[in-house]
Amino acid sequence: MFENLIIPSSIKNQTYIPRKKVGEGRTGAIYLSYNLDDMDQKHPLAIRFPTICSSSKQRSDLIKHQANLLQQLTSPYTPQYIDHSEHPVCPYLVLEYIPETITQHIEKNTLTQQLFIQYLRQIPLILEFLQQQNKVHGDLKCGNIGNKENNLKMLDLENMHE
Repeated sequence: MFENLIIPSSIKNQTYIPRKKVGEGRTGAIYLSYNLDDMDQKHPLAIRFPTICSSSKQRSDLIKHQANLLQQLTSPYTPQYIDHSEHPVCPYLVLEYIPETITQHIEKNTLTQQLFIQYLRQIPLILEFLQQQNKVHGDLKCGNIGNKENNLKMLDLENMHE
């Protein structure tokens, strides 16, 4: 739907181009994207577009909420917040690109015993971080845990609550 469109500028006055839809959650879709200034496309980003809200105000409010949450939860266990747009027609959130989830790792049969043990050691750290923040994820599962350079990160954070 959004592939190869130049979307409205962000609050940081940046322009992004979504290239390929790589996932869809309960309330939004994620696209592999690039900053328009990244001509060689060497720095992939993830752009999340809300899909569930019916009004433009609801979509914009959802993005504002997610942007605030990610900025508050900055940690090695969450995707890095980069930017967002509150555009009334096309709001979006720009995040660090996480190339795969644990589910995708399992489906591709690339999860070795050594990697599995490494992941098992990281999960308590993620849970401890959530506890320190007085947060509960609400939908923590293999499909909502991303893997970037063998470091786990929680995805789909709109399910998070106190």
